[in-house]
Amino acid sequence: MFIDACRNDPGSGTKGAGLNSFVDYDAEGLRILFSTKAGKVSYENSALGHGVFSHYLIEALQGAAARQGLITFRQVADHVRKKVRAWGYSQGQVQVPYEAGDASGDFLLMQTSGPENARLTIRSNVSGDSVYVNGDYKGSTRLDLELPPGNYRVRVSKPGHGDWEQPITLEEGAEGVLRARLVPSVISTVTPPRDVEKEEWREPVTGMEFMWVPGGCFQMGSNGWNSNENEEPVHEVRVDGFWLGKFEVTQGQWKAVMGNNSSNFKNGDNYPAVGVSWNDVQGFIGKLDARGQGGIRLPTEAEWEYACRSGGKQQDYCAGNDVDQSAWYGENSGDKIHRVGEKPA
Repeated sequence: MFIDACRNDPGSGTKGAGLNSFVDYDAEGLRILFSTKAGKVSYENSALGHGVFSHYLIEALQGAAARQGLITFRQVADHVRKKVRAWGYSQGQVQVPYEAGDASGDFLLMQTSGPENARLTIRSNVSGDSVYVNGDYKGSTRLDLELPPGNYRVRVSKPGHGDWEQPITLEEGAEGVLRARLVPSVISTVTPPRDVEKEEWREPVTGMEFMWVPGGCFQMGSNGWNSNENEEPVHEVRVDGFWLGKFEVTQGQWKAVMGNNSSNFKNGDNYPAVGVSWNDVQGFIGKLDARGQGGIRLPTEAEWEYACRSGGKQQDYCAGNDVDQSAWYGENSGDKIHRVGEKPA
């Protein structure tokens, strides 16, 4: 059973049917996918032509959830849940489909006909990223997809990094692999300012804070269980001292230089600029250089890894081995963008 309706109090004045008291959860052999959690609103979007849940349910049943010519309840539920959550994330809303019922196992809904799907594997050099295929959110890398034959544009993004995009054509039954390489969008200076004896420096146009990172040697890369192929083998690298932005470039700082806010999610001036491409960042740097002291650039991969690992230390995450101390991610972010500087690391 698939139910697209609000599950908040029907007496609150919000459009919806408040179905909690009308569904028998204990009915034998029943499996239900609600469009949202109990007490929450199910959204509609005129651009989609349906309620958000119904739009992605129809998409799944029309073949987007098919695997090897079969469409099952589990495949549909997984597809719809991911798509609805991604839509809410993009709109600054929260809608999470909820599954209930006592029936176990999976249920075959239908068989499909037509050309055999192609298989596409997407990898990247970072974790916690977001993958979009033709604008639709698909998950995080490593990602294995089955897609109908056709032309696709794949975009991989992560807050604090420039977007990576690549077109690809998939033939019937083909297998393709894409390896995205994301570059941090934190900026650093090529040459230190005159007051290099200080450990902090503030860029005069935007007020961006920079920290001095002393140079040194470190073992770059990883041979660990969670490493990517392009991180191997571990090798020694020396970096000279450099200045690195203390926080991600904020939306307010971006607007101060570019005159607009190009972020996917316009949360406020103290939130990070996200969803900007490498070319967008080069335009930002060019305008900032023209107005300020000059010498601004993106850090090299070696500089970023050296700084992230606290001068090249053996650690799993930036500033240590406790990810909750250094990053917002799926388990602790509440499905929203946070202000810069809220983490101690």
